[in-house]
Amino acid sequence: MPWDEALKRAGSLEALRPHLCAGSILAHRAGLYGLPGVRALGGPGTISPRWWAKAHEDAATGRVIFTFPDRPSGFREVFAVGIEVERAAVERLFPAAPVHAPRHAGGRDPDNDWEGAARHVDAWVAKHGPLPRRKDGKPIVARAVDLMIEWFEKNEPPAPEQRSIYRWLSDNPHQAWWS
Repeated sequence: MPWDEALKRAGSLEALRPHLCAGSILAHRAGLYGLPGVRALGGPGTISPRWWAKAHEDAATGRVIFTFPDRPSGFREVFAVGIEVERAAVERLFPAAPVHAPRHAGGRDPDNDWEGAARHVDAWVAKHGPLPRRKDGKPIVARAVDLMIEWFEKNEPPAPEQRSIYRWLSDNPHQAWWS
């Protein structure tokens, strides 16, 4: 999993840090660079769990900076590029919240263009012939509902619930559709 995705899922580096330090989330890098001067220090490799203890994110660049204050010589700060972390571990520790479609709050349906949907069914009937009936001669209303949903899905506002379409058809019969 890319670093930015893991960070977004966890919410912060501080939330990820204990798991990274403990090695319960493993990390890999595409490259390693020294600061200051941005000198290449290494290519692909793992990121040691102990590095995360003194890591911080640079707000200006979004880079994760690893600090080594006790290093006697060389670079005291390095940054890794192309950080990837274990997807399964991050998903287990920071499960994604389920995304639910917004529901109608109840009450009156949004103002739908019922006449526009009915005209769509009129045009379909004119082109293809009457809608089907059951063997006993009663109209198969579901076909009219399907055609209306087809029209609503291509127009604003979003399609009403199926039961609302059935209710509208009950209140506004269009017997000519099944003639």
